[in-house]
Amino acid sequence: MAVDLGKVSMFVRDHARPLDRALFEFHFHKGPASAVITEAVTFQNEDGGFGHGIEPDLTTPNSTPLATSVGMQYLDAVGAEPDEASVRLATDFLANTFLASKTGWDIIFPEVETYPNAPWWNYESAMAGFGWGNPSAEILAYLYKFDKREDTSRPWLLARRRAIERLLELRLAGEADFHELLCFVRLHNFASEDLQREILPPLKELIVGSVNTDPNEWVGYVATPLTFVDRSDSPFASLFALETIDADLDRLEDGCAPDHWEPTWDWSGTYPQAWETARKDWIGKITVGNMLRLRTFGRV
Repeated sequence: MAVDLGKVSMFVRDHARPLDRALFEFHFHKGPASAVITEAVTFQNEDGGFGHGIEPDLTTPNSTPLATSVGMQYLDAVGAEPDEASVRLATDFLANTFLASKTGWDIIFPEVETYPNAPWWNYESAMAGFGWGNPSAEILAYLYKFDKREDTSRPWLLARRRAIERLLELRLAGEADFHELLCFVRLHNFASEDLQREILPPLKELIVGSVNTDPNEWVGYVATPLTFVDRSDSPFASLFALETIDADLDRLEDGCAPDHWEPTWDWSGTYPQAWETARKDWIGKITVGNMLRLRTFGRV
């Protein structure tokens, strides 16, 4: 069933966070990019990193590499330039938190547990449960795009080789978490041409292995073709039959009830009041993201 843009627009206007509302206005109603940047900055700290629940499952106000990668998603979505103040501050934070010892970034910091968060963002479980690429591959992507300093002052370039090694490790293991693969997709989007050539073959192979292509099993929290195919000319679109992508678009449309989408996860009963706030924030964020995906395929 086709999604009603008018109904969704009213829902976003009345219920989404100002940040997601500004992004929706930018893409659907010619709103200014500056409004999105202004709202994104409300989640940014003096050290340049992002926090304050910009990733709704992680409520700490303190900066983390994970939350900063989400902040960069918003800035990039409206074409922010490298000389934009918020971008410069964020790239400085990311460059400064690079760890030579792991040739990458810690996903979060111990102080996150001072505040309510989803169970998977408990510090010890997060550090043990997420692979190198999440978020290091995505952070590397944004630094490739936005950090214009000389190579000699960019030690994070050492992560380039680690990114290639990590994909080969995952291919040897024969499986990968789709969240980590999404970070590598973003790296592919912004990397140099020679790095793109190196990571594309193993990345494609891993994506095929991580996606469920049976429409009868697209229930709950699973990776579907649209998890990786964000437009018809995506370099990953050819991995899936056109009818499978169309079926996934049908699933996305049918999931709108009737003017928004709900998250397919929860916090398993922990911090119920904080989860209710996070759930509402996720509804707006997911709804805007799904509408953008449907529009790129001509469904809106």
